[in-house]
Amino acid sequence: LFLVDGTRYKLEGQPLSECRTLVTGVDKGIRFVERSTGDIVPALVIDLKKAAFFDSVPLAEMVYSVLMNSGTKWRNLSTAPLDQNLFHEFVYKLNDIIRDLRLDHINYTKRSFLASGLSDKPTAEIRLKIGKNAVVPMVPYYQEQGVQIRPDWPAVRLVTEMATSYFPIEVLRVSPRQRVPVSKQTPSQMKDTIKGSVLAIDRTVQPTQEGSTSPPAAASTVPRGTWSLKALRTVLTVVPWSAPTKES
Repeated sequence: LFLVDGTRYKLEGQPLSECRTLVTGVDKGIRFVERSTGDIVPALVIDLKKAAFFDSVPLAEMVYSVLMNSGTKWRNLSTAPLDQNLFHEFVYKLNDIIRDLRLDHINYTKRSFLASGLSDKPTAEIRLKIGKNAVVPMVPYYQEQGVQIRPDWPAVRLVTEMATSYFPIEVLRVSPRQRVPVSKQTPSQMKDTIKGSVLAIDRTVQPTQEGSTSPPAAASTVPRGTWSLKALRTVLTVVPWSAPTKES
């Protein structure tokens, strides 16, 4: 369970590289614990967690962000055409990131699909089937609609049982609320995620009396903050988690 907008709770997302954001959420569970009176009561255990999510941005923006983060060879990406070697490296670096990513068509926000990956040839060599019999080159087809696309870039593939469709990168946008799987994170990004997940103890709360809380005096950091909500009569009090004396 992750927050769509953490600003309401002062848990703003932390921007990461390559159009990704670290978002706060929680895991939850139930334990049975013993109170000081000897009664066994259920406790709701809340484990604070963070995870990386893709930003909902134009796909071309993500492409630039990933490649510009990959070395100086891409510094002229916006102006210089790709040669054959750079084209293949482009596909190699981005194919796995884009595969299984949900994308929206910029002009048709209700049309979305899971991408199958990138084409193995540039848009200048791709022809589209329009209607029943017409086949037209991709680049002129989009130019007639007022959309300028890179003839040296690959297209996004959508493979279905019926056919394979192609879409220019420039007309697509990353759909919102998509978590970044571990398989799509580099070691550097995973390190940044772990670093961003360190929680200051002064961001948690301790009980002062039943029904009220205050921050602790000492401030340090722990890798993850685990809290429990313990039922006391009819009041739910937020308390730092400690191992119960009994479980069932």
